[in-house]
Amino acid sequence: MKNYFSLIFVFTFVLSSYCQGLKLAPKDRLKSLETFTIDEFGFSTSLPSSYSLEKYVPIVLDQGDSGACVGYSVVYYALSTMYNVELNITDNQEKLAFSFDPMFIYSLMNTKTHCNDGLYMDEALEKLMINGAKKIFMDPLYVSCNKGWTLSDLKNVKPYSRPFAISNAQEINVEDGVNTINEVKYLIKNNKPVVIGLRLPSSFDKISSTGLWWDTKSETTDSNDAHAMCIVGYDDIKYGGAFRVVNSWGDDFGDDGYVWMKYKDFYYYSYEAYTFSIAENLFPFKNEQIKEGPFVRKVFGNGDIYEGEVSNDMFNGKGILKKDGEIFIGKFRDNKPNGDFIMIYENDIYFPTYDYFGNLIEMKDEYGFANEVSKEQAKKEEYFNLMIPKLELKTSKSARKN
Repeated sequence: MKNYFSLIFVFTFVLSSYCQGLKLAPKDRLKSLETFTIDEFGFSTSLPSSYSLEKYVPIVLDQGDSGACVGYSVVYYALSTMYNVELNITDNQEKLAFSFDPMFIYSLMNTKTHCNDGLYMDEALEKLMINGAKKIFMDPLYVSCNKGWTLSDLKNVKPYSRPFAISNAQEINVEDGVNTINEVKYLIKNNKPVVIGLRLPSSFDKISSTGLWWDTKSETTDSNDAHAMCIVGYDDIKYGGAFRVVNSWGDDFGDDGYVWMKYKDFYYYSYEAYTFSIAENLFPFKNEQIKEGPFVRKVFGNGDIYEGEVSNDMFNGKGILKKDGEIFIGKFRDNKPNGDFIMIYENDIYFPTYDYFGNLIEMKDEYGFANEVSKEQAKKEEYFNLMIPKLELKTSKSARKN
């Protein structure tokens, strides 16, 4: 069995066929959000020469041919990283389990057009302020970018998406030269990734394993090549000053999925940039870190964590449970797993099924699925085959039976 987290999250296509998916807003619309300003005097001289949020960034994924770069940059990378910072989550399997679904916000925005038509970033941020975000392995699993949401659908998801609504989304003026670069550095130092929209020249497809983007400045760009990415670090010394940017083209692109973008290239190619704040319902130093309606995120004295729906002071509904190093994602009934689950343990993924009383049901199929699987379990298999084509699925009988 190959280690799950050493697998490459890629679909097979050449570099030149990478999809982008960002629609550039007309300049007269960019002021629809509040403009970011720094209130602290003398901030530029007090910043360290380098700072990185990379240890908090979830593992690099590949958007494939979805054209969903806005969802990946804003939701999967930026929002997930901000919560990981606040909750001090640095373990890869925990970062993945608690990461946010990039396709959820995309599907809310794009129900009537082709997936590759892309999104406006300011509109996505406004939608995120209203609907929040769901975790990547919470139902509905593998949300299509052109899914049609009904009011009933949204009502079912709202208990565990609305608690993660963002607040205070702001536009960064990318035309302010050195001030813009200092503003981005200031935000990174204050643990806020910055999402950016750029017009990409052809040289971007040719980034080497060092991650450095060597541009020629003589290249032409157009709005059809617009792409959204997420800045998660900076270094004033490296390459004469550069931002560390995480991309959504898989970890075989650039430096394990990351790019070094020199400050001058950021200024030259950036069209728009944004920052935002997470909801004010998070209290990371309390045992009950989030409480909103029927949703909680709670840390127990033994280190166990539950994040999801509750009723009658018990786990009841969709949730994520971290217990003894294992992470269970599915539906709980009176504190017990009930039905089909995703389980992450020792960097591998399992697909156990539990009966009404919380007892594990053995699955004898060599891929971990019984001969007659439920529709929900079949969806999970399809999802992981799409997301990780090389993944070998383990049988749940080899997993620990808690």
